[in-house]
Amino acid sequence: ISVTDNETVDGNQVTPGPTTKTYLMAHKPGGYLSSVTDPRGRPTVLNLVPIKFRTPGLVPAGRLDMPTTGLIVLTNDGDVVNHLTHPRYGVEKEYQVILDSPLTAASLRALVSGVSLPSGVARAVRANPLPGQPCGYTVVMTEGRKREVRLMMEVLGRVVRSLRRGRVGGLRLGDLEPGRVRALD
Repeated sequence: ISVTDNETVDGNQVTPGPTTKTYLMAHKPGGYLSSVTDPRGRPTVLNLVPIKFRTPGLVPAGRLDMPTTGLIVLTNDGDVVNHLTHPRYGVEKEYQVILDSPLTAASLRALVSGVSLPSGVARAVRANPLPGQPCGYTVVMTEGRKREVRLMMEVLGRVVRSLRRGRVGGLRLGDLEPGRVRALD
């Protein structure tokens, strides 16, 4: 369908989808949902997007639960959403997690070898101590099941004090301030 076509389906006019692809990176603060809308009126990551970046079909590529902060990609390119979120592509997501108490060496190994969750076994690609944080760790995942990192830590007997995603694939959050959005090229 071109912009000048006048097409209908079941008597309803069909308008073409977006012609310009938009790629954004946001620093999601805690308290925001990783969704387009919320029937309960809670703030979503789309509320962070300045008007100049808003395009039809813009969605978050993946999720971060409400208290989790950090990098989230927003786009209207369905192929990119699929590539970033489907486990078959193995796109790494790197998290910095602060716990209530340190993990043992055996627990760090268990994160990589696999932790049994109700949804199945979850495995980190890597799990390492975070320099300068006695209860901090960097955890790299390639799957994005709901609350996966939090649940893995819970199985290991730990409580997550903070969880921040700092990287998705080759994209790094860097110094982007919480609540800010920038365009990607």
